[in-house]
Amino acid sequence: MKDTELFDWLSGEALRDDIIRLTQITVATEITNLDAIHESADPKKSFDWQQLLLAGSLLARSTERTHQEAALRIATAAVTLETSPEVRDAGAVLLEKLSNRRSVELAILRNRIAPDLEGRLGVSMRLEANRRRFEDSILLESSGKWIGVNDFQKELWAGASSGAGWLSASAPTASGKTYLVLQWLLDHVRTSKTKIAVYLAPTRALVSEIELSLKELCQSDTGIEITSLPLTEVYFSSTTGDKKAVFVFTQERLHLLVNLLGEDFSVDLLIVDEAHKIGDNQRGVILQDAIERVSRQNPMMKVVFVSPSTQNPGELLEDAPNDMPKTSVNTDMPTVLQNVILAEQVPRKPKEWSLDLVWGDSPIPLGTLKLSNKPAGLKKGWRLSQRRQAVAAAHWFTATARLKRRTSRSLSASWKARRRQMIRNCWTWLIWPAKGSTVIISSRRWSNVVSLFTMETCPLSSAPRLRGCSATAR
Repeated sequence: MKDTELFDWLSGEALRDDIIRLTQITVATEITNLDAIHESADPKKSFDWQQLLLAGSLLARSTERTHQEAALRIATAAVTLETSPEVRDAGAVLLEKLSNRRSVELAILRNRIAPDLEGRLGVSMRLEANRRRFEDSILLESSGKWIGVNDFQKELWAGASSGAGWLSASAPTASGKTYLVLQWLLDHVRTSKTKIAVYLAPTRALVSEIELSLKELCQSDTGIEITSLPLTEVYFSSTTGDKKAVFVFTQERLHLLVNLLGEDFSVDLLIVDEAHKIGDNQRGVILQDAIERVSRQNPMMKVVFVSPSTQNPGELLEDAPNDMPKTSVNTDMPTVLQNVILAEQVPRKPKEWSLDLVWGDSPIPLGTLKLSNKPAGLKKGWRLSQRRQAVAAAHWFTATARLKRRTSRSLSASWKARRRQMIRNCWTWLIWPAKGSTVIISSRRWSNVVSLFTMETCPLSSAPRLRGCSATAR
């Protein structure tokens, strides 16, 4: 049996039911006021942890996303559920095999794992852990400090540090893209001849966040000036003096600084965060023009594109100069568990909502969410497209015509009221639960829409984080 066949069998036929039950329990623990399907199940007795952890250690060797995700679910459940200390230690070792050292540190901090984990391991496991920790680390040349990274971060660092002039990197959310890029940016500026670096972010909020993070990383370094303002004084002090400058801009601020400096402006390093925004209708054009302007003024400029879960990150490299070396880094390996949950109101019970986890082609029931009060603060969300409104109106007029034919009395008295109700029902509504820990998106009968929300569960997180919402026609 080949390795891929073994991994498919483990995650499919052999352990599918156990992994589904583990997922039901771990997801249910993240949602308050939920009458879970497996609420009474004892994790210590309900699962063969020795078998699960052995399978997880095998699946961790795979390069397929589904196998890695199954191993991550097993490891997360072993650490977060009420299991024995031995099982938690084994789950921590599995997390380290998945290059998820940060989750192990967080588990120790929150007393899910006892301190001195390495001291409780055998000699062979201790040697393997040290070897793995060394392999999953990179050296900051400017300070001689080692930092722990995952497989994607290690590949991104190698690509950015290579001779490639243009680099495009893509990975799922929470894979550590921004953290590593900031570390590499400062290390590269300190150890190379780069004088002017520009970090582009799509929003002012993200610009402020990046600027603050950079200043915290180089508090003791007076040789680098970090600013988010398009100041010509900072630029000239860096080009004529010993200081180096890192500008954190939106694309509009970059255009403003280029307009002020004209032909004198030259960038040595450009980093474009959220690079997929280049496809936006309006600000994407401004971003594209900003990249082209600075690239024309310095064709030898190094460019790094960073985007989340892009299927074709190499497309961003098409505008690179012909003789410029190019490379792309792309991965879909999960570092957090993302769960898509379908919420539907229990018929005639506005305080109760049935939650189903979307799992492949079939949903997995999680339980019933019970609210302490009826949903309040209804808020209009996305409006349906004109085509869907027309479809809803056509259904209503057809029903009205049939009713008219069956009755001899006129319906003109109630027609306007029914029409207003139909129009109101063409809107999608946001319903916020009492505690606000999740967001349920529902819709009225005329819209014929089922709504989903995505809950991203970080290992050992104190609460789920809402990542996004979408309405899907049924």
